[in-house]
Amino acid sequence: MEDAKEVTIEFVASDSGSRPFSALSVSLEASSKQLEVLLKALMKENEDEIEDEDFDSRPFSFYLEGKSNSIEINEDLKSALNKVYVDGERAVPIVFKPQAVFRVKPVTRCCASLPGHSQPVVAASFSGCGSRLASAAGDNTVRFWDLDTETPLFEGKGVHANYVLALAWSPCGNKLASGDKNGRVAIWEAATGTAKATLSGHRAFITALSFEPMHVAEDDDAIGRRLASASKDGDVRVWDTKTSKCLFSLTSHTMSVTCLRWGGLGLIYSASQDRTVKVWRSDDGVLCRTLQGHAHWINVLALNTDHVMRTADFDPSKFDGSRKPKNASKTFLNTASCSSRVRTTSRFSFGILQRTKVHWRE
Repeated sequence: MEDAKEVTIEFVASDSGSRPFSALSVSLEASSKQLEVLLKALMKENEDEIEDEDFDSRPFSFYLEGKSNSIEINEDLKSALNKVYVDGERAVPIVFKPQAVFRVKPVTRCCASLPGHSQPVVAASFSGCGSRLASAAGDNTVRFWDLDTETPLFEGKGVHANYVLALAWSPCGNKLASGDKNGRVAIWEAATGTAKATLSGHRAFITALSFEPMHVAEDDDAIGRRLASASKDGDVRVWDTKTSKCLFSLTSHTMSVTCLRWGGLGLIYSASQDRTVKVWRSDDGVLCRTLQGHAHWINVLALNTDHVMRTADFDPSKFDGSRKPKNASKTFLNTASCSSRVRTTSRFSFGILQRTKVHWRE
C-alpha cells in the first residue's frame, strides 16, 4: 500500500456495525475532516429527511479497526493505515461515530436588567450594604434601585442640568452624592430619593467623589457629613454636606484630577493628569507629599483597604444589630485588620494609559 495513492474504504456504523454505503475509493491523503464531509454527503443522499437538527454541525470521529487494535484517524488516512494492520485484499472498514455537538454559549451571571434611563449610563455605584444601587446617566437623572427585588425605587431629577458623571455613597448608606458635567454636586437622601443640598464651586465637570470613612468621623452625627470632590478644573474640594459649605480647597494639581480616595488614617489621595499623586491631610488640607514617576496621566487610584472601609459596617459576622454602625466599624477594623490597616491603608497602586502600575508605601 506504500506505492498506492488511493484505497478502497467502507463506512461502518459504530452502534450497529452495519455498512450502510457501498465501498468507494478515496485518496490516502484524505483527512478526517474530508471523511466527515464525504460521510455526510452519503447520508443525505440515502435519507430523504434527517431528523437530527444538529446534523450539519455535528462532528464525527473515525477509527480503523485492525485485527488486534483500533486507531483513530486524527490526521490523514495514510498515517493511520501505517499504525494498524489491515487486509489489503478487501475494502478497509472505517468505523464512524457521531460526537456531541459542542456549543459555546456566552457565560453570564446576569439575573436582571434594570431599564429606565433614556440616555447612556455613565456611572453606577453599590451601597455598602449591597442592597441598593445608584445609577447616573446622560439624561441628567440619578436613579435608585432595590437589588433585593430588582425594581426601581426613586428617580432623582430636576437638580442636574447636564450629564451626571460621578457617584458616591456615604459610608452609612443614608446619603448619595452625585456630580455632573457643569461642576455641581448634589446630595440625595437615600430613603426618599430627594435632593437635600447642592454644592457649587467647581469650574469644570466633576470627575470623582469620596466620603469620609465612617470610623474616622468624630461622632455618629458626623458620619457622612464630609465629602471630597475632584474636578477637571484641577481642584479637590472638601465639603460640609450639612451646611453646604466648602471647608477648604486643595489646589496643587496643575491639570484635571482624575481620581480620588479618602483613606482610613486621615489622609486624602488624589491623582491627576499632571502625572502626580498627592497626599493631603484631611483635617486641614495640608499637602503632605507628592508622588511622582508616571510618564502619562493617571487613570486609576485604589487603596487596598477600600473594600473593608466600605463594607465593614455591614459585615453580618461582625455586626449583630445591637451596636451602632460606627462602633461596629471601629471594632471590626481594630480586631480583624488592625495591623494590616496601619500598614496598608496608605499603600496603594495606580495605573495609567501605559498599562503600568506603581506601588507606594508611606
